[in-house]
Amino acid sequence: LVVAIIAERTGRETLEGYRGLGARSGLLSVALLVFLVSLIGLPPTAGFPGEVQLIRAVLENGQVWLAVVAVINTVVSVYYYARIIKLMFLDAAEEPGRVVISQPVRAFVLAMVIPVLWLGLFYDSTVAFIRDLTMSLG
Repeated sequence: LVVAIIAERTGRETLEGYRGLGARSGLLSVALLVFLVSLIGLPPTAGFPGEVQLIRAVLENGQVWLAVVAVINTVVSVYYYARIIKLMFLDAAEEPGRVVISQPVRAFVLAMVIPVLWLGLFYDSTVAFIRDLTMSLG
C-alpha cells in the first residue's frame, strides 16, 4: 500500500520514484524501510520471527536443502531491497519539494507499521497472550 501511495504522490511507478524520498517524506520512506526489512526477515520486524520459525520448522523436518534455499532467497532479496533503500536515503531527489500525505493516510501508514515493529519486538509475549486468550475463550 505504501508503494501505491508513493506512486500516486510522485506520479511515478518505477524505482526512480523512490529517489530522494527520505528527504521528501520521512514517514513514507521509514514505513517502506520497515516493510522492506520485514520482507528480508531482519529484526526488529515481524519478518524476523517468521523467518526463524520457517527455517526452524524446515530444519526440524530434515530438509536442509530447503533451509539453504530460504537463506539464498534472503540474500538475493537483500540485494534488490538495498537498491530501493539506497535510492530513498542516499540519492538526491529529481524533483524538489515534499511529498504531502493527508492525516488519514498518515494514520493508516502508522497503523500498518506499528504491528510490524510490535511483532518483531514482542513476538513471544504477543503469541503467548493470544494463545492464553484463545484458550480462555474456549
